Amino acid sequence: MKRVIYFFWMLFGRMWILFGLAFLPGYSGSCFGAVQALPDVRRVEFTGLPDAGWVRMRIDFAFRFPSGGSENVRKDRVENVALCVVHCYGSEASGFRFFRSAVEMVGMSVDKRYSVSFFFPEDLSCPSGNGGQPHSWLLEWKVDGALLESDAQSMSGFFAGRPDVLASFRKRFEAEAPLNDGILIPSWALPSHVEWDRSDEPVFRRRDTCLGLDSFSIPGGKGRGE
Repeated sequence: MKRVIYFFWMLFGRMWILFGLAFLPGYSGSCFGAVQALPDVRRVEFTGLPDAGWVRMRIDFAFRFPSGGSENVRKDRVENVALCVVHCYGSEASGFRFFRSAVEMVGMSVDKRYSVSFFFPEDLSCPSGNGGQPHSWLLEWKVDGALLESDAQSMSGFFAGRPDVLASFRKRFEAEAPLNDGILIPSWALPSHVEWDRSDEPVFRRRDTCLGLDSFSIPGGKGRGE
């Protein structure tokens, strides 16, 4: 009899512990590191660089953590961030062309203001008739591998209150933008003679520089000491 009572006491005791944990403040994410840093886009600006032949898209932003989480899990850095930028140039009459580019950023301080710039050839933007600005644009963010939902500050006003149009835009750029890869470029790919302020840029991870020493061997040549 004592064993039966002990069994049920242990069973219901564990159930109450699990039930209580489920309603602890901040349990849904805070205790297990699921509190996600979010980008706070403060300004998106397009500027022509006529002497250099480029249109610059500048994005000013900072990262923040949502309020209400447990303070003891709050972080002061965001380690891995990816940003994809999509531009749509053209019109209903002339047709649309989609362009994309992306950067990876590392070791970013929370609440510190950063800027990232992308550049589009001015000659290709002229048909837009909008001072080089695209017809519409979209920012897509990934933080630590998780794709975030784009808010109103991460897209042009053209999509405001039009989720069906945004869905159509996503479908088209996913199919058509890869055809134009390499035309819209990040700041680090711009020719060195083009100057602008880079003081608030974050640290970029460049995949094209991830080479081992074997990449520099000369076919048919001799190694040192041979």
